[in-house]
Amino acid sequence: MIAAELERLKQFNPSREAGLLKLKRFIPLAGSTYRARRNYDLGPADRSNVSTLSPYLRNRLLSEWEVSQAILGRHSYRSAETFIQEVFWRTYWKGYLENHPDLWEQYREQLPRLGEQYKGNPDYAAALAGNTGISCFDFWIRELYETGYLHNHARMWFASIWIFTLGLPWQLGADLFFRHLLDGDPASNTLSWRWVAGLHTKGKTYLARPSNIDRYTESRFSPVENLATRATPPEPFHPAALQLVEPLLQPDEPRFATAGLLLLDEDLGGSVSRIPRSKAILALYPKSIYAAYGIADTVKTFRSHSLNDQIERLRDANLAPVERSETTTARYIIAWAKQHKLATIVLRQPQTGPWGDWWKENRPLLEAEGYQIETYREWWENELYPYATGGFFTMKKQLPRLLESTSSLRA
Repeated sequence: MIAAELERLKQFNPSREAGLLKLKRFIPLAGSTYRARRNYDLGPADRSNVSTLSPYLRNRLLSEWEVSQAILGRHSYRSAETFIQEVFWRTYWKGYLENHPDLWEQYREQLPRLGEQYKGNPDYAAALAGNTGISCFDFWIRELYETGYLHNHARMWFASIWIFTLGLPWQLGADLFFRHLLDGDPASNTLSWRWVAGLHTKGKTYLARPSNIDRYTESRFSPVENLATRATPPEPFHPAALQLVEPLLQPDEPRFATAGLLLLDEDLGGSVSRIPRSKAILALYPKSIYAAYGIADTVKTFRSHSLNDQIERLRDANLAPVERSETTTARYIIAWAKQHKLATIVLRQPQTGPWGDWWKENRPLLEAEGYQIETYREWWENELYPYATGGFFTMKKQLPRLLESTSSLRA
């Protein structure tokens, strides 16, 4: 099974070295070439016009900051602005969901009811099977299953067809993507589907048009017929409740050196230099969480091997004893902490999503045992999250200042 899944992941070797190689190859193209060609979905055999770095950014084998710094080593901000903004959309979505966590809770509450309601629905079954008769849509869902990846433009078309042509709930589409995309995270995925549906920005939906699909797939699916001609939001627009997050500590906090570090597979820290110096490290792979969410084998394989890759680099650096565990219970963590005589447990602040839900449940149990808990966040997230409360434009305005005036030594 693992060998078969790795074979399907040829394009996405789950290692930091592979991500850095992709970045190196893409740097010359990140300016005007990317700006001119980025919207073209040329098919799974040709991704030369995009970076395909998103799976590595998703679990932070590479960080948004180091990618942007590498690009700015070759291009001016103005030249590479389109690509850099695309990278920081992920930061924006993460910040937005941290500031509006109710959106995740509502989405998760709605899924079981909708799943039951649409069980046996012929349009839903046809969509999942790739038998809708809409050639591009049916191709993309098979590509999703096979590769764990879709071009960003194809994702927008797919979501629009799902919602407005097939009349299916956006929540079920978001769940499909979350389970199958290598780069699917709770923020980017959930909020992008809401954006297409017209629930993120009032008065703004995204309608897939045959002429647009024809142009940007270079007529691979021409003609595209029977698509909706109107995009009416599936539910009334309601502004999300705002809970502005506070800045957190940095990974280089000196007092972390005597603490134990929990390394979550959703945020591997990028370069080993960004991992806090600590007394012991417990690397957690959430096997039970992935089973509960129905995460696809391709995604699980990529995340598991990415975690192993980070563990090997940590061991090579000899920073601290490193253990890997697929058991994520508080009881297991407490036993590990006692073994290493720890008083403090440190971890990157879990994202709102599955790991965030896990943390809400387990943090009180660790604190009840007397452990001091410290969470941290990358400095650029502390800088940008306060601007991720409305539309992307507000945060986007901060990027030139942040990227051009801040020393790359901070990376």
